[in-house]
Amino acid sequence: MKVAVWNIRGIGAEAKKVTVKKLINAEKIDMMGLVETKHNTFSPWLISKLWGHHNIGWAHIPAENSSGGILVSWHHDSFKEIRTLVSNRWICVFGEFVQEGFVCAICVLYAPNNQHERLELWNILRALRQHLSIPLILMGDFNEVVNLEERKNATHVTTSMKELRDFIQDLQMHDLDINQQYTWMRENAASRLDRVLVSHECMEKFQLLPYKL
Repeated sequence: MKVAVWNIRGIGAEAKKVTVKKLINAEKIDMMGLVETKHNTFSPWLISKLWGHHNIGWAHIPAENSSGGILVSWHHDSFKEIRTLVSNRWICVFGEFVQEGFVCAICVLYAPNNQHERLELWNILRALRQHLSIPLILMGDFNEVVNLEERKNATHVTTSMKELRDFIQDLQMHDLDINQQYTWMRENAASRLDRVLVSHECMEKFQLLPYKL
């Protein structure tokens, strides 16, 4: 079972598509989440181009004014979809990884820049989590950090940081160690905005390494 997420910051360029295909093939990925696609429409032809074949399921959120957008796609032989929920900021796919016999929900999100809108998203996902009776994987761009070490030159903990930390703890999710201090960098700014959160069942089954909050 191999699941990946990438804040691709635009998939329009041919070089980006080639890189996605190489990554999927090299790592033998079963499900790929692409965040900030900046793309309005996806066709079966484009999806098959990214994967190199046609046996692919997918769901997407279109970009707005060439901003945002999410694409989640999966190999039908590896993952059997049961149902998919699509919101304006997240896609949640329910199904079973065939080889492992592991039924779970995989949600890919792209959190807003605005603190109030982020909190609304956290509350929506809290409600979703309460209704789930299966393991959950939550991954994507959270557009916030949880401690000072995750933001270059940060000097104080903000309310928004506390809200994200509380969200992770309320959902009883484990923040995976991605072996990277920062996932977003621009000039002198850097932050760890991208995360992979998993429920306890995932930790036990796959012996994953947690990140210390």
